[in-house]
Amino acid sequence: MKILLKVLGCRGSIPRSGKEFENYGGATSSYGIRIGERLVVLDAGTGILRVNDMLKEGEKELTLLFSHTHADHLLGLPMCFPAFSKDFTFHVYGKTRNGKTIKDQVDAYLEDPTWPVNTDKLPANFIYAPLEDGMILPGEPEIRINIMEAVHPNGCCLIKLSALGKTIVYATDCTITDANRAEMAEFAMKADLLLIDGQYTPVELGGKAGFGHNSWTDAAEFGQLCHARRTLIVHHDPYHKDVDLDRATEDVYYIDPSVNLAYEGEEIEL
Repeated sequence: MKILLKVLGCRGSIPRSGKEFENYGGATSSYGIRIGERLVVLDAGTGILRVNDMLKEGEKELTLLFSHTHADHLLGLPMCFPAFSKDFTFHVYGKTRNGKTIKDQVDAYLEDPTWPVNTDKLPANFIYAPLEDGMILPGEPEIRINIMEAVHPNGCCLIKLSALGKTIVYATDCTITDANRAEMAEFAMKADLLLIDGQYTPVELGGKAGFGHNSWTDAAEFGQLCHARRTLIVHHDPYHKDVDLDRATEDVYYIDPSVNLAYEGEEIEL
């Protein structure tokens, strides 16, 4: 039994389109993980529109874990193909914030008049539950979830999935600081696959204090610090064209040749 991760979308902040964004993709954050017969999706940016490519014939459910519900991580949910099937079930997990459950947060985004149909009105069945540290997702094989709070406006969870003796750490929308670096590294230590936010150039980062992201060089160095077996840099800035991200790939190569920038459609088998 194997684990397969597919990058459905890895653009940050807002979707982009055009020939300058073809190589790395313009869809926002969403990652599908096939663990045996189970499908787990991290975030529901516009990349989730591609999740149908991962569904097996006759499959009727998936588990959706939200790191947080900023618009770029939620944007694709109401137009996701399985949401229009009355026979399909979404098991949705997210952390309560500012007294609002994950359902409250999703409903606030999909609220009239800014969107005409919330998940109560979509044909699919949506089952909401809190995202909690140490939880085990129902079903087989066993999937353990651990979370850690990140430094990001309105909050965000780092998510670690452990299954079949492998670990995947999803560390989007986070800021690596002197205060949290050691704790974050311990959380992600020896991950088989680390997805780490590296939205900005080192120069850009200086003018983006408080935005809740990292430079791609900081991301690559963090992968080294936690001894990740494989590191993918994610949440690419919407203004960074393919040529800019190619340059980033060269920058991180000199830090660690095993670090790469994620691109839409990429598949990784663990």
